[in-house]
Amino acid sequence: MSFNSLVLADSPIINLRHEDVSGTTSNDSSGNANDGTYVGTPTLNQRSLLFLPYQGKSAVMGVGKRVTIPAGLITTDTYTYEFLIKPTSVTGAQCLAHDGTNGIYLNGDKLSLYYSATHHDSTDAVVINEVSLLQVVVTAGAVEYFINRVSAGTAASAPTFSATTLYAEDGAGAEIAASVCEFAAYTTAVLASKIRLRYYDAFAVGFRKVLANLTLSGHWPLAEIGAETTAFDVSGNANDGTFSNVVLDKTNMVHQQQGRSVLFNGVTSDVAIIDTAAIQNIFDGGGCAGALLNASSDGEGAAGRVLDKNVWHIAVVGQVGGLAKIKFTQLFDTTDGVWQSTAFDLTLGADGCVLVNYDNSNVANDPVIYIDGLSVALTETSTPVGTRTTDVGSDLHIGNNAAGSSTFAGRLSNAFTADAIVAYQALQINESMRSRAAAEIISHDPTGYWRGNEPSGSNLIDYGSEGNNGTLSNATFGNAATPLSNELQTSIDFDGAGDFVSIPHVAAYNQNEQTLIFNSVAPITKPAVDSKGLVYKAATTGFVQDFNSRYSKTLAEGLSMGGTTASASYKIITADDSIFGQGWSFSALVKTQNAANDDLLGYLDGVLIDQLTTSTGHLTQGSNAIEFGRIASNSNSGRYYDGQMAEVALFSLALSAAVVLDIFEMLSYSPISFGVTGSITESLSATDFFVRASQLDTGAVIGEAVMQGDNTYSLDFGLIPGYEAYVDEVLITALPKTGKRRLNSMAYSIGDYYIPADVTTNDHIYKVTVAGTTAASEPTLDIIGGTTVDGTVTVQDMGVTPTPQTQIDYAFNF
Repeated sequence: MSFNSLVLADSPIINLRHEDVSGTTSNDSSGNANDGTYVGTPTLNQRSLLFLPYQGKSAVMGVGKRVTIPAGLITTDTYTYEFLIKPTSVTGAQCLAHDGTNGIYLNGDKLSLYYSATHHDSTDAVVINEVSLLQVVVTAGAVEYFINRVSAGTAASAPTFSATTLYAEDGAGAEIAASVCEFAAYTTAVLASKIRLRYYDAFAVGFRKVLANLTLSGHWPLAEIGAETTAFDVSGNANDGTFSNVVLDKTNMVHQQQGRSVLFNGVTSDVAIIDTAAIQNIFDGGGCAGALLNASSDGEGAAGRVLDKNVWHIAVVGQVGGLAKIKFTQLFDTTDGVWQSTAFDLTLGADGCVLVNYDNSNVANDPVIYIDGLSVALTETSTPVGTRTTDVGSDLHIGNNAAGSSTFAGRLSNAFTADAIVAYQALQINESMRSRAAAEIISHDPTGYWRGNEPSGSNLIDYGSEGNNGTLSNATFGNAATPLSNELQTSIDFDGAGDFVSIPHVAAYNQNEQTLIFNSVAPITKPAVDSKGLVYKAATTGFVQDFNSRYSKTLAEGLSMGGTTASASYKIITADDSIFGQGWSFSALVKTQNAANDDLLGYLDGVLIDQLTTSTGHLTQGSNAIEFGRIASNSNSGRYYDGQMAEVALFSLALSAAVVLDIFEMLSYSPISFGVTGSITESLSATDFFVRASQLDTGAVIGEAVMQGDNTYSLDFGLIPGYEAYVDEVLITALPKTGKRRLNSMAYSIGDYYIPADVTTNDHIYKVTVAGTTAASEPTLDIIGGTTVDGTVTVQDMGVTPTPQTQIDYAFNF
């Protein structure tokens, strides 16, 4: 769902989106006709502050500028005010809303509700020049502040506050210096869970942050919708492109919000970006360029361009039997350099990632081409000679070249360029495309990150910056259990009888500040003998442990985390005995330095449970291996863990509480409205069913779930990549594999469904609206949504169904 739809779902009394391109009217989108009035000529029609600029506009406020709104909209002491802004100053008192006496302010860098002649400030700060989603939620006078969906303090005894002026005090003064994108007021206290959903649709999360970590010179998500003609650059350089002959809003290629793609026709499609300094000669001294792609062929002229800047380009070539190669070309003043993947490493018709690293400052340099995160062997078909040709003055084209004769065929998404070489990030980008959880974790630059999503073998891939793979001893991959509610994922399975994983030590694991996170399944019963080790970094003998985590046999210590100094052991208990048998949980241990000691903070499922400060120095920093699944490498048989583990990461910094919550929510993200369970009564004898979800307005299939013979089903939209895009109503349909065709002279009742006898020419399904008996031969059935009289039966066309029989259960409105 979009940010705007989430706002409207909570029935605001007023919603000003500041999408107005001119004039003095600030249009209200709430449906209540509470339009505002621009005063002082704010600068309108600016780039949106939302995830992608196509979703709206913003207005720039400053001295003498404000918006007046109708009086008396809020009449009780329960209400919510919401702002999406980007402040260019956090100095002094700047007003967000005012009623003539009281107001909502940025009081310095704090969000503040002013009443009783006093500023009541948030505990957390609003950051200058960063986009912030701000809410002041008042419930019977009790105030709670939210800054970027994190609770940021409280206040008490607030009065009824019904603003009449926005972005300045009533009658002017204390004007805010900011870009403003969205304002809404509600006569209810908006729930924290709703605020979190808004945040994730308003801001860059996961995959986009992974790319942003590369300090991009250009980033074109290609996720625009509708009749948009601009391909927005979200790198911060505003190098927007122009679409030509493409189809927008195609299948998502990123497993999270708004990962849409654009379809290129292999003939005339193009995205043209006018040359600017930011995208000139990116390979001088080392740079990279890439995109997510799903190529249907090698394109026009068997050389479909992914990216092309005249003097350099990346192309799909050499199509053979559903496979192809990637070619990179850089022009030089004497002889051009041309390289391509030696093998057919690109699978056509599959989502993937292509990235090229190159340094053109020396003709002896070869590029590195990554396909799906892995570097591939290259063949140099032309050796460069001379000096690289400048691309200054050459426009950048996505999906085509300047001459328009090498068009890409298929879908492209998230094209990007950067003035730096990348290495391990190629694997991270590819994994982030496929996993919402991985994208969020990787965006915070883990030193080590072991997912446990390998299909088989004993090698545990490290998606962190060190690329330090682990080794499974007896433990196995492929267990169906997963900690993730939003994607298909496996885990590492330990049997409690000698299974463990070992990660060799590297120097980067020893840091003054660290964070360890992991997911694990609590045993069904509390350990009867020894504690069960989860993640340990310990010496082979003795009690010295850099850090540890375990399920404990000790009374009231279900799950604990900690470590040792040179002389003492420290433990944080994050769960008691009630954790056993409760399935997956997410744990985090954060270590920060506090003078000569360490502060340790323990989190469970995103919530800070306990903290302590060591009194005997810092935790040890040894050269011990990290092990999963047992306590130290001298474990006896009773110390091995029996259960599953996944998503283990180590960071060389202390993650904030907000970031820990970010990660947990991305690991567990599955709003209840996106999961559907139920039962279907079906009179036909059938034992093998599917439940299918499809968009009600377009009929496009979203996903399927198995329904067993007991006619019950569970369909989790969170398992479907891009499920957030399916707004409004979703049709839930039961599809038995076997069932009756329409029969001649057959009695049907109201509510029955049948499909034509010959589904090869008409695969629609029809609902009986008037009971009776079908004709002796099948009439021509309506296929455009109308009705047909069939003998004494009347049937309603319900659209295409791909299987022999369909029963429509209900429409589900998110």
